[in-house]
Amino acid sequence: MAKIIAIANQKGGVGKTTTTMNLGAALSERKNRVLLIDLDPQSSLTIALKIDLEHLQYSIYDALLEKASLEKVHMRLKDQDFDILPSNIHLANAESELLFVMEREFRLKSLLAPVKHDYDYILIDCPPSLGVLTTNALTASDHILVPVQTDYMAMQGAKLLFATVSKIQERLNPDVTVSVVLTMMYQKTKHSTEVESVVRDQLQNSVHKVIIPGSVRVKEAPIVGESILTYDTKSPVSSAYRELAKEIAP
Repeated sequence: MAKIIAIANQKGGVGKTTTTMNLGAALSERKNRVLLIDLDPQSSLTIALKIDLEHLQYSIYDALLEKASLEKVHMRLKDQDFDILPSNIHLANAESELLFVMEREFRLKSLLAPVKHDYDYILIDCPPSLGVLTTNALTASDHILVPVQTDYMAMQGAKLLFATVSKIQERLNPDVTVSVVLTMMYQKTKHSTEVESVVRDQLQNSVHKVIIPGSVRVKEAPIVGESILTYDTKSPVSSAYRELAKEIAP
């Protein structure tokens, strides 16, 4: 049965989509069956995988609002070793459309229940907000992975997310666990080292040992619809995501 992992941080630009795509590739490389879910109305993950939004007939929005079956939304990518439930701009309407729906926080969890046996890992790319969509992801998940860039503002965003996670644990999903991965460290500076030290001191064993380095190559890979693991397989970033996959799936 699949372990469901939400990749979440309410601050944008910390590497959520990059982590979802490349961790998914690294887990697939380890012979795991992987499903990615683009739960962000910006559709960054869908775009990074070169899915044509203009001709996308169904998205995760349609499944959440019961306008189409999950089977119709599901896509198997011939150039990748994982599957995806894509997103498009219509997902932005889900926040308001689900507002008065009974048990709206459990929509995604119910949706995924029939396919959990088909995968080893399901990774959810969350939007950079703490609304209904993110709440659905955190409620459906077994684990929450929080990418934190090694700067002060990113750390503040993570603190707000942790407060939300505590409420989710109290009300909706008491068994969900949380870990942090430090991302986009282009070079060791005094500031980044201080942030790393604070994060590790405060969160102890909840912080992954590996740090994902920053690289221009990571930004180039989605242009051709590839993960960094295939675009530059021997790069330090590829090695870091492989190490992260080992820590998550030993």
